[in-house]
Amino acid sequence: MKAADRPNLRIDSDRLWSSLMELAQIGGTEKGGVCRIALTDLDRQGRDLFVRWAKEAGCSIKVDRLGNIFARREGRDPAKPPVMTGSHLDTQPTGGKFDGAYGVMAGLEVMRVLNDSGYVTEAPIEVAVWTNEEGCRFAPAMVASGVFGGAFTLDHALNIKDRDGVSFSEALKKIGYDGSEPVGGRNPAHCTAVGKLLLAYALPDEAALREWIGDRTLERRTERSVTDPKALHAELEETRQRGYAVEDRENESGINCLALPAFLNSPQRPSGAISISALTYRTPLADLVADIDEIRRIVAGQA
Repeated sequence: MKAADRPNLRIDSDRLWSSLMELAQIGGTEKGGVCRIALTDLDRQGRDLFVRWAKEAGCSIKVDRLGNIFARREGRDPAKPPVMTGSHLDTQPTGGKFDGAYGVMAGLEVMRVLNDSGYVTEAPIEVAVWTNEEGCRFAPAMVASGVFGGAFTLDHALNIKDRDGVSFSEALKKIGYDGSEPVGGRNPAHCTAVGKLLLAYALPDEAALREWIGDRTLERRTERSVTDPKALHAELEETRQRGYAVEDRENESGINCLALPAFLNSPQRPSGAISISALTYRTPLADLVADIDEIRRIVAGQA
C-alpha cells in the first residue's frame, strides 16, 4: 500500500474519553482517583468491561495462565505475526484514571476506528492487558509481563503470595481469569507503546504529526538488565551521539541507572547483573516518524 492510498483515519476522542470515564467508575475514589488492585473483584469488573467492549468490536479473546488478556482483531492474513499494543487495568491504592487504562483503551479505540472505516489490516492487531503491572498486592511489579518477556518463570509468578498469604494462582482462579493459553510465544511483529499505534492512525502524514507535536517533549523509556557497567556507559554515550538527550542518574554503585526491583528478585537474573530502568530518551522527531511509518508498513503487510 502506498502512502497516498492509506485511509485518512481519525479517532473518536469523545468515545475514547467516555470509555475511560466509565472504566474509572470501577474502583473510583472520592478524590477522583481509582483504587483497582490486581486480582480483586474490582479488577475482575474492569477486565470484564474491557472484554465486553472488545467482543463488541469483533475481537476474539485469549487469556493466558497468568491472566494476561489478548484481544485480537484479525487481519487479511491471520498467519502473520500480530502488531501488539496495550497496558494494564490494575492500579495503585491511590491511582489515577489514566495510568495503564489509557494504554488499553487507546488500543481498543484503534480497533474501533478501523471497524468504523471498514479497513482490513494485512496483519492482525492485538491489545494486551497485563496482569499485576503495579505490583502493590503481589510483588514485584510487572511480573506477568515479565514472564511473557522471559524475566521470570511461570512457577515463580504463580506462587507469589500477598500479605494475607493468598497466592497469585489462587487469586487468578477466584476472579475467573486463570486462562489456559501459554504465557509468551505470541510472536508479535512489533511491540510498541500504544501512543505510537494511535498516532499512526490519528495523524496521516508528517506535516500533521509536526503540527500535533508543537512544543511537546517526546520521550521514551527503557528497562532491562546489563552485566557490564562499561558496556552500559558505552551504550549511553553512543545514544547521545545519535542525537538523543539521555537523562540518567547515579545509584549507590556509581552506575548511571536506577535499580528495577522486578529484576532484582528475578530467579533468572544473571549473576552480577545491574538492573536499570527509567533511562529517558528525548526522541528526535525523525525517529518518531520512522517508528510510525514502520508500524504502518507492518499493518499493511509490507514488512
